[in-house]
Amino acid sequence: NFAHSNGVYEVMGHLRRQFPRLVIENCSGGGHRTDLGIIRYTDTAWTSDATSPGHRVRYQNVGAGHVFPARYLNSWFVNNDEEPVSPDTPAALLDYYLRSRMIGAFGISDRIGDWPANMREAARRGIALYKRLRPTLAGDVHHLVPQASLFIPPLKAPEEWEAIEYFEPGGQRGVILCFRAAAEAATCVLRPRGLEARGRYRLTFHDAGRSETRTGAEWAKAGLEVTLPEKFTSEVIWIEKA
Repeated sequence: NFAHSNGVYEVMGHLRRQFPRLVIENCSGGGHRTDLGIIRYTDTAWTSDATSPGHRVRYQNVGAGHVFPARYLNSWFVNNDEEPVSPDTPAALLDYYLRSRMIGAFGISDRIGDWPANMREAARRGIALYKRLRPTLAGDVHHLVPQASLFIPPLKAPEEWEAIEYFEPGGQRGVILCFRAAAEAATCVLRPRGLEARGRYRLTFHDAGRSETRTGAEWAKAGLEVTLPEKFTSEVIWIEKA
């Protein structure tokens, strides 16, 4: 209730004043106490206790991202039965698992000493990738496609493409994270947003390696064609002012 919330704010405010370098994580039965008041006192928040599978995490953080900055929303990969890891798990699927948690405050909670070599290598790739894109999470966010549908139960993987864009403060660099879960279409056309109409921007595919430069107006009109031949895969696209 209102009095309880004010009491929590008072306690959190006292902790902040007494221990300004203390990192405080907000959690109360998942996201039950995530509001615009508590964000003044806490560094990160859990949107839910449910941290798997990846499309559920994306759904939660994309939705919460309409109100809260991405870097405030905890988004961890944890050991779970819905995303099994073995020496035979394809690299693209492991990347998909980890990237699903990168639209927020990325973390890992698992017995990493038990991981097979391919998962350790995927984590090395993923952590390096996240460190590169993390500054963009403090900037503008653009939802390039409608939020995917998710029904609980049965929590089926979405049959729509998912794509979200972040643009670093200052307008020089951005990133698009896109996912094909159970979508039948192997190709999706995305139209980057927030670009200056006359400015020139180079868009580079992280995995495919190809790049192309156009004006912001040209990107907005023609769009960017992204193809992922396999389901449950992802791509990261870097946006740089040329």
